[in-house]
Amino acid sequence: MTVWTSAMKTIMLGYQELHDNDGIALWYCFLQHFAGTIIENLIEVYYQLSESKLHLHLFQDNILKFTNAVRAPIRHILKANEQPSFQHFLTIFHSCLDASNEEFCSYVMTLYSGYRAGGPTKSISILDLLDKFDVEYTRINNLSRWTKRENPQILALTATISNLQSKLSNIPNNMAPFKP
Repeated sequence: MTVWTSAMKTIMLGYQELHDNDGIALWYCFLQHFAGTIIENLIEVYYQLSESKLHLHLFQDNILKFTNAVRAPIRHILKANEQPSFQHFLTIFHSCLDASNEEFCSYVMTLYSGYRAGGPTKSISILDLLDKFDVEYTRINNLSRWTKRENPQILALTATISNLQSKLSNIPNNMAPFKP
């Protein structure tokens, strides 16, 4: 660390402030990266997996596009002989729980509950988890059941508009509002 420039030390302090709770493995990878290792830029990988970048809605609710985007940074982590963290799993679960399909969300919740409880999901790799999401999405989609959850506020507004249209159509023509 004595050969690092003041700019490098500033970057390190900024990183430490933002990611103090990320764990020793990620901190070690960061140090290795800036110490001249030939391992690919793991900080960029981490950035790609951060919650600000990883949202299902950015992929138009397409699980296959989402999981394919996640696989690249995960493979970089694995290539560097590191393991995805608990936070990586949680970020992926939480993103998939934002799917617009209730059936898929129920499936994800079942896997997530098993993961949190230390069940069978806890023992699968993150790539296997992504494969499971792909298979379930494809199954639901092939059955033509990938329907979006209806927003209750939109449903209520639509019903109100329909009700008003019905009432307006029942007004006699001579009492109807003036139309230019």
